Amino acid sequence: MPPRRQRAAAQAATVSLRKRTSIRLTSPRTPTPQVVEPSDDDMMDVDPPTANAADSAGEQEDASTPAVDSEIASEPASPAPIQSSAPRRRRLGRPPKNRPPDWDTLEPADGSESGTPKKRRGRPPGTGPGRWPKNRHLVPLTTQLTIDKEGTTVEVIDDEAILPEDPQGEAKVDKNGNLQGGREYRCRTFTLLGKDDRLYMLSTEPARCIGFRDSYLFFQKHPVLFKFVIDDAIKHDMIDRKLMPHSYKGRTIGVVTARSVFREFGAQIVIGGKKVVDDYNEKLARENGDVEGELAVPGDILPKEGEPYNKNQYVAWHGASSVYHTGGPSIPMPHGKVAETKKRKVVITDANWMLEHARACTQYNASLNDRRRGAWAGSYDIYTNSVQFPAHTQPTRAHWEFVKDEPLESPPQANGLTNGNNDTVLTNGHLEDEVAVETPPKFPPVPPLYSRNYAIIDTVFSNPPPGVVTSAATSSDINGFASTSLLDIDEDLVALVPPENLTSLQETRAAAKAYQSGFGTETTDGMRARPRLAVYGQEISYSSFLAGVGLRFGGSLKLKGADSGLFIIIDDASTAFEMDPNDKIGVASQKHPKPEDRTFQYGTAGFRMKANVIDSVVFRVGLLAALRSRKLNGQTIGVMITASHNPPEDNGVKLGEMLEADWEEHATKIANALTEHVCDKIYGILSEHRQVDPSKPARVIFARDTRASGPSLVIALKDALDATGTEYTDYGILTTPQLHYLVRCINTKDTPEAYGDVSEKGYYEKLSKAFVKAMKGRKFTNGPVIVDCANGVGGPKLAELVKYLPKPEDGGVEIKIVNNDVAKPERLNHQCGADFVKTQQRPPPSSQAGQLVRCASFDGDADRIVFYFLDSDNTFKLLDGDKIATLAASFLGELVKIAGLTSSIKIGVVQTAYANGSSTQYIHENLGLECVCVPTGVKHLHHAAQAFDIGVYFEANGHGTVLISPRAIKVLRSHEPQSPAQANALETLFALSELINQTVGDALSDLLFVETVLAHKGWGPQAWEGTYTDLPNRLVRVEVADRGVFKTTDAERRLESPAGLQDKIDELVGRYRGGRSFVRASGTEDAVRVYAEATTKNEADELANHVAELVRGV
Repeated sequence: MPPRRQRAAAQAATVSLRKRTSIRLTSPRTPTPQVVEPSDDDMMDVDPPTANAADSAGEQEDASTPAVDSEIASEPASPAPIQSSAPRRRRLGRPPKNRPPDWDTLEPADGSESGTPKKRRGRPPGTGPGRWPKNRHLVPLTTQLTIDKEGTTVEVIDDEAILPEDPQGEAKVDKNGNLQGGREYRCRTFTLLGKDDRLYMLSTEPARCIGFRDSYLFFQKHPVLFKFVIDDAIKHDMIDRKLMPHSYKGRTIGVVTARSVFREFGAQIVIGGKKVVDDYNEKLARENGDVEGELAVPGDILPKEGEPYNKNQYVAWHGASSVYHTGGPSIPMPHGKVAETKKRKVVITDANWMLEHARACTQYNASLNDRRRGAWAGSYDIYTNSVQFPAHTQPTRAHWEFVKDEPLESPPQANGLTNGNNDTVLTNGHLEDEVAVETPPKFPPVPPLYSRNYAIIDTVFSNPPPGVVTSAATSSDINGFASTSLLDIDEDLVALVPPENLTSLQETRAAAKAYQSGFGTETTDGMRARPRLAVYGQEISYSSFLAGVGLRFGGSLKLKGADSGLFIIIDDASTAFEMDPNDKIGVASQKHPKPEDRTFQYGTAGFRMKANVIDSVVFRVGLLAALRSRKLNGQTIGVMITASHNPPEDNGVKLGEMLEADWEEHATKIANALTEHVCDKIYGILSEHRQVDPSKPARVIFARDTRASGPSLVIALKDALDATGTEYTDYGILTTPQLHYLVRCINTKDTPEAYGDVSEKGYYEKLSKAFVKAMKGRKFTNGPVIVDCANGVGGPKLAELVKYLPKPEDGGVEIKIVNNDVAKPERLNHQCGADFVKTQQRPPPSSQAGQLVRCASFDGDADRIVFYFLDSDNTFKLLDGDKIATLAASFLGELVKIAGLTSSIKIGVVQTAYANGSSTQYIHENLGLECVCVPTGVKHLHHAAQAFDIGVYFEANGHGTVLISPRAIKVLRSHEPQSPAQANALETLFALSELINQTVGDALSDLLFVETVLAHKGWGPQAWEGTYTDLPNRLVRVEVADRGVFKTTDAERRLESPAGLQDKIDELVGRYRGGRSFVRASGTEDAVRVYAEATTKNEADELANHVAELVRGV
C-alpha cells in the first residue's frame, strides 16, 4: 500500500475506534492531528475489509469523522477499544432527562455485519440534476374505497371513485372536471404535476365552501370522495405556481378531484348554482324535494355583474381558517397588552372530572368578575373616541325641574343638586330613612329677573329604589334583547311562582311600576315632542292642524272654511294636557319606525318576514285591527303573531279572520306608509269608509306562538292598541286555531249560535266531549298514533288536550308526542313538521315510527296536519290534504245516506288546481259528490265551501276543515230518525259538528276527526292509502321578465294571456295519457310555476319540462 494511503487509513481507523469506544481513556493526550479527507479517487481504490486488519476497518468509516489521539492510532491491536460489543450510532434529537436502560443499546445498522452503514455515493436514485426529482410522472394508483357502512367498495381510478354515470350530469362536466355550460366552481381548481389536465381542489377549500369546518368531516360524511395525499415533488411544484405558501412544504396536503366534488354536491359547488338545473343527478335532486331553479346556497354573496367571484374566502391563508385561532383575546387589553394565555393540560379521568369541572367554573367566574371590575373604570371606544360605562352603574331616569323665582330663605337640604328650590329631597327614594345633610348648593340662586324671562331648568338624575331593576331604555326600545325589568316577565311565568314568593314578587313589581310610571320619554315630554296647538283656546291635534290649515308663505294662517284667524298656543310643561287619540298614534308610531328599504304585502297568511324587520308591521296591524273592530260595531278581532312553518328566525302577524280584498289593500298601504304619515293613512281609510265611527268601541284579543321574537312584537301590538283606545286581552301562547275558536266564542256569546266557552279550557272540553260522543264506544285496534309537533306550540297544547281525553283502555286513542321541545325556540320546524314531511317525502329523522304505524305531523302553529306511514317494504307513504279530504267526504256522505238525508243535505268538496287528478276522479266517480275548483288560497276555499250544506276543503299541504252550515244543523235537529241506524248516524253527525273546528284548519281537531273516521271504518293506514293512487306529478319554477303577462282563468287552470300559449300547452298535454298541466304566476316574485301530471314519473317530468320551455320562450 502506498505511504499516503497507509497514513489516511490509519487516521480513519483511529477515528472509528474513538467513535466506537464507550470507555474514557486516561492516558495522556496529544494534540489532535489534522484529518486528511480522501478524494473520490482514493475512496474508489480502498481495499476490501479484512477480519484482522485494523486499518481496513477504519477505511469503512466516513473520512470526515474527527480523529483522536495519535497514541491510540499507534496501537490498533489494543484490546480495550475493540471489545465494544454494540456499535453506537448517533440518535436524533435531544436525549431525555430520564434515559431508559436500553438508551445506549442500538441495533446495528443495515449494510454491514459490523453495523457500519454503507457509503452511498452520488444523488439518491431516481433524481437528476437540479432542485426537483426526475420522476415527475407518477403512475396512477388503483385502490378500493369503502363508500357506506355496509362495507360496499368501489374501484378508484385516477383518484376518483368509479360510480354509475348520469347522462344528463355528464353533459355538465367532462372527464377532467371542467364544468360545461358556463358554470364555474366556487373554489379554486388546478392541475397537478404528472396528472395531465385533470382538475383538483385542496380538500379544505370545498369543505369550507359546503359548510364543514375542516376536511376531516368532509370526507367522513361523504365517503365517495377519495382523498389523495400529494408528495413532496407535487408540493414544491404547487409552491412554485403560488398555489400554496412555502410554509406548507412540511405539511400533509390532501386534494380531491373537482369532478368528484361536483358529482357529490352539484349546484352547491357552482357559483350561483340552482337546484336540479346545476345538479349532476337531476333525478335524485327531484326525489329529495328540490324545487327546480331555486338557489342552492341562498346565503352566498354573489358578485356584481362584471366582477369576479371571491374564491379566496375559502383559502386558509386568506383568513378562512381564523376560526381556529383561539389562543388569546382578539382585541387589545385596556393597557394595550394582550394577555398571555397558557392552557393547563389536564387528563380527565373518572376520579378527577368533578374536581376539574368545578375548578374550570371557578376560573371562568373569576375571569367574569375581573372583566366586570375592569368595566367599572370605563371602556374606551375607538370609534366614538369616548369612554363608555356600564348602564347599571349610571342613573337610569332623569326629570326636569323649573327653577322658582323666590330666593332661598334657608340653607338647602340634601344634596343640593338643583338651585335649592326643589320641592323634594333628591335621595335614592327612601325619604323617610334618609338623614338630611346640610350642604351648600352646587349652583347659586337664580335672580327673579332671569327666571321670570327665561325658562331655567335643572336636570335631576334619579336611581330606582332598592330591589327595582330597570334599564336605561324600555324593553320595547331594545328589540331582540332580554328584558331587565320585572314588569316584562310573562304572566304565564308569574303563575308558576310559589305562593310563598308570589306576594314579594307582586310588591316588587308594583314598586317598579310606580317608579317607571313617573317618567315619560323625550319623544313625548322632551325637546322632540310635537307642538301643542289650540284655536281660540280649543285644542286641536297636530295632524288635524296639518290637514285643516292652509299654509301660505308671507300670509296669515287661516282655517279652511273659517274667516277667523288662527292662534297657536304652545303649552308649557306645567300645563295639564290630555292628548288627542290621533296624536297618540303619531307618537306611538315613532317608537316603531318602518324600515326605509322594505316593502310589505298582506297575503292569505298575513305578513311574514324576518323577525328583526317586522316590528313596525305588527304595530300597524294593531291599528288596522282597531279600525276593523269599530267597522263591525265593536266585534272582537283576533291578531295572531306567528310564522307557521317558517324557520325560527322569521315571524309574522295576521288578523284572525279572512279579510276582504279592499281591507287587504288597506293593510298593505298602512304597512308601507312612512312613519310620519301613519295618521294620514288612517284618516284616509276613515274618509273612504265613513260608516266607521271612531267613537264606537274597539275590542281585540291576541296570542303568539313559541318563537323567541314573540314577546317584543307583542309590545309593538300593545302600543298600537293603547294609542287607539282599544280594549284588548293577551291570551299568551296559543295555537292559531285556538285563537280563532276564542274569537268565534266571544262574538257568538249569549246568542243562539253560541260556539263554546270563552277559555282555553273550554276548547279542550268541547273537543274531548265531542270525541267521546263521535266514537260511540268504539276502541282503536291499530295501535298508537305518533304525532310530530314540529317543536312548536302544538306540542304542549296537544299534551294538554290528551289530559281531557279518555285513556286508551277506556276507548281513547293512544297518542305519542315527539318533537315537543319548545324550550329551545331554535329547534322550531328544524327537520320536522308538516312542511318538512310534505316537501322531503320522508319522516322526520327523529320519528319513532315502525312499519304500518300511523304518524302525523303538525306545522309550527298547529293549523296544518299531514299523515304518513312506512309500508311493509319500508317505503314512505304520504297521506296529504287530498287524502284527508276524500276520507272526510266519504265518511260524511255515508252518514248522511244512512240518516236518510241525501236529498236534504248537499255535500261538496272544494279543491285547488294543485289537487292531484286522481283525488278529483275518486270524488266524482267513487263518492258521487260534487267537486269544485277555486283559485289558490284558504280564503277562496273557505268561501266556496260555505255554498254547501257540508263543505269539505283541504289543501294538499294539510290545511283545511269541514264547514257544516246552520241550515244543515237545523235539518239534523228537525229530522226524526226511523231506525236505530238513522239515530246513530244523526248523533254521530252532531258530534262531528262539535269535534270539527269550523273556524279554520286545526291540526288538533283534524287529528281526532281522522282517528274517529278510521275507527268507524276499521281501517289502518294501508287501507286508507289504497283508496286511490296519486298520479305522478312535477312542479317546476321558471323565472320570467314580467309575471304580470301571465293571466289565468278557470280557477287558475288555464291561461288567458299570453295569447296562443294555452293552445300549445293543450297540444302537449294531449300527447300524454292522463296528462294535465297548468301555468300560474307567482304572487311575490317574477316567476311562474308549471305543474304537470301524467301516468308515469318520466312522462310527468317530460311534460313539465316541455311546458317550461314554452314559458321561457314568451
